[in-house]
Amino acid sequence: MIHDDAIIIIGAGAAGLMAAATHGWLRTAHAVRSLTARETPERIAELARGLAYWAARYQEVPGPARPSGTLAIAAGIAGFHYQQVTGDSGAGARLGDFKGRVTSLGPVVTYNFNLGKIPVSTQLMWTHDFDVENRLEGDLGILTVSMPLSVGGH
Repeated sequence: MIHDDAIIIIGAGAAGLMAAATHGWLRTAHAVRSLTARETPERIAELARGLAYWAARYQEVPGPARPSGTLAIAAGIAGFHYQQVTGDSGAGARLGDFKGRVTSLGPVVTYNFNLGKIPVSTQLMWTHDFDVENRLEGDLGILTVSMPLSVGGH
């Protein structure tokens, strides 16, 4: 029997694991984005820190690098919430602080199959924006097809 408090601890541990696993590349991506706007010593240092964090925590995932099991199709819910926490500023902020917010939800379906010996994973996602303030509003549809560049060392 699993108690609710055990599930919360496992969930919190998984969230912390994901935060640690993705923090380096996310920090690096934000540093690169800020450097495209303007190069400063602080932004270059932040890029170096992001890359160092990423390199220090990098680990290979054990096991085969392809899907396994018998589940070929799955469905779920995809979504996100974006909330700008600080207002726009600087020369480009001609409309004031213009804080933005949007929530988006919708279905996602994945289908995995083999193309000969090549494992292929597809995903179709659609989300609809609501609770929108100071952002473009609409629907988003994304089709993703993934497959390895080589199979079995070929």
